[in-house]
Amino acid sequence: MQKPLLEIRHLSAIIILSEELNYTQAAIRLGMSQSGLSRLIQDAERRLGRTLFCRNHNKVELTDAGRIFIAEATLPIEHEERAIQYTRSLAHHVDDNLAVGRSQYADPILTDVLLSVHLPHYPNLNVSSHSAFAPELAAGVLCSRLDLALITHPAANPRLSTVRLTESPMYILMAEDNPLAHRPKLKLTDLALSRWIVFDR
Repeated sequence: MQKPLLEIRHLSAIIILSEELNYTQAAIRLGMSQSGLSRLIQDAERRLGRTLFCRNHNKVELTDAGRIFIAEATLPIEHEERAIQYTRSLAHHVDDNLAVGRSQYADPILTDVLLSVHLPHYPNLNVSSHSAFAPELAAGVLCSRLDLALITHPAANPRLSTVRLTESPMYILMAEDNPLAHRPKLKLTDLALSRWIVFDR
């Protein structure tokens, strides 16, 4: 088998630095020296023949090549993490793993029902639940980090199959003296000038 151009250590360093855009903070997260991180990034850029990061004084930015690379570089890291999870599951006599993503806007009853399903052919099935926003869930399914996702209003994607499970109304909580409080129904446009609170995942 052909030796890969970059190793996992290169990918991890590039991904962490792209998140921090700071060599000091990225080196702390990676548990290595700042100079060691700098050499690792330079080695990766030399092997690729492309500059991934632009360094101006104390400022670090991704180049166009870096942004394109990051979009794909996370996939092998995620597959490695999943392989480790599956391997550890075998030690606990787990037959298989089912990774389920759920939107914070999805009906919690659906999640509870899914997690409580018992499959006779998979008595030791391990079902794990992960909460995230819709775009992150779709990306998780596409890169095989998730097996399926309970999602609200997914964007059309030819690489994904969707099945409508249910329709649920969305309720708006507001003060009793709000001018909109006594309307039986509201449109999102009615709330254009209102301040919203989005619950954390």
